[in-house]
Amino acid sequence: MFNFNYKPEQGYEDLWKHEKSFKTVFIITLVSFLIMALFYYSIGILEASYNGAIKEFIQKNIEKSNVDNGHKSEIFRQSEQLFYFGIATRFIIGSLILGFGIAMLISIIFGYKRKNFSKIIKWPNTVYFVLSFYLFYIAISTLFAGNFTDSGVPKYNDFKVAYSVITVIGAIVLFISYFIFARKYTVIKTLYLNIEKAIEAKKQMEENPELLEFYKNIEQAFNGLVASSGQAEYNNETTSNQFNNSNEQEPKNKSKRDEYFEKMMLLPNEKLYAFAEKLYISGYENMEKETLANLILDIFEKQERDKEVNKNLNNDEIVVEPKESIDQASNNNKDDKNFEVK
Repeated sequence: MFNFNYKPEQGYEDLWKHEKSFKTVFIITLVSFLIMALFYYSIGILEASYNGAIKEFIQKNIEKSNVDNGHKSEIFRQSEQLFYFGIATRFIIGSLILGFGIAMLISIIFGYKRKNFSKIIKWPNTVYFVLSFYLFYIAISTLFAGNFTDSGVPKYNDFKVAYSVITVIGAIVLFISYFIFARKYTVIKTLYLNIEKAIEAKKQMEENPELLEFYKNIEQAFNGLVASSGQAEYNNETTSNQFNNSNEQEPKNKSKRDEYFEKMMLLPNEKLYAFAEKLYISGYENMEKETLANLILDIFEKQERDKEVNKNLNNDEIVVEPKESIDQASNNNKDDKNFEVK
């Protein structure tokens, strides 16, 4: 039930195998919203129930102040208005949170109908995150605010104890619930969005010859099909390195990626931006050039792994020979000076 490692899954059908754990996340997230709404309702009801004691405490503090008697009644009236406004605010916030939970529930139901949770709304989860941290801060403040000292008004003392207990317990439950379950709600949506983007990227590569050629070139490079320089290095290895061939296999594979990374860094920014846009990489304009190049290589490596997994199902696939190698692309653009990334 607590296994949330869905990263290896490559398609909607694979993700749907985890539907039971998704359901656990959805249920507890919705229950957490209900608990938060009940928390605000409870505080509002508690304040309304101890209305007389709270106003008595306010009146007592005003009487102790140095304010002249002519203004004391006005100060009390303003304090009373703020008190009632606070109670109304508790019920309004509780109702809004309940509405957020209902909106999430509706989006989840539609997700089950489509067997796809890419469209579930996640903005209420952001509200939940902010409020849970705020309540945690209030709970800590409550513990150090002298709420367990005698105020001189017995019923107000009871109110302070009840308020402190509800606040501390509610904050702890909601805070823990967010990090264990509610946060996973957003992760589920992201997983489906990533697969959706991968499908669109694959479609773009099939429809765009230039992008397909670039992909094929990278794919062949990682398969060792376009590795003339790497082969030359291998032929010039010393006898001692041949004895350690197995131990150096991993660094060699890594250097191959580094080699193609360097060649991508020689391409102009516009070229990388074009690939990033067609691969649906968001925020590429603000990325460092090396970060964007690594991300593009990661996507191509993932496509290669997907192809390896499904190779038995694609025996009739037509291989498109690349017209221009990545080496040629870098040579054509070696004089381009616009390498600086925003």
